[in-house]
Amino acid sequence: MFYNLSSSICLKKSTVFDNLIINYFLIHKTYIKCFFSLFLATLQGISHGYKLKIFLKGKGLRLILRKRVNKLPYIYLKLGYSHKIFFTLPKNVWFRVFGRKRALILYTLNYSILRNIILKLRSFYPMSLYKLRGSL
Repeated sequence: MFYNLSSSICLKKSTVFDNLIINYFLIHKTYIKCFFSLFLATLQGISHGYKLKIFLKGKGLRLILRKRVNKLPYIYLKLGYSHKIFFTLPKNVWFRVFGRKRALILYTLNYSILRNIILKLRSFYPMSLYKLRGSL
């Protein structure tokens, strides 16, 4: 059934199919919000980028950047362990070491990559509650 409002505009009465579409969007509202929040975060990353600093606190803790010939750069971490820790950085991450080799700045356009790198670096030497040593 149609409702005539004027000679040029016609509105169709709501059918079962229209109600299903409305119910679908009401049920999946959280998925739609999640999609748009990720989409906006991607746009923000493309336009401005994400930058994060990580600091090492404690005696003897150092960061050293090294490059292999025709390969990706890596970070050599001196954390007081008996073994060496090497961490290879992805291609789309820019970085800089400063502050007597105790601080690292990471810059990338993708927030999830940056967050994964920071979590991995913190897992090598977590912050101690009592001695106040570690990466933060």
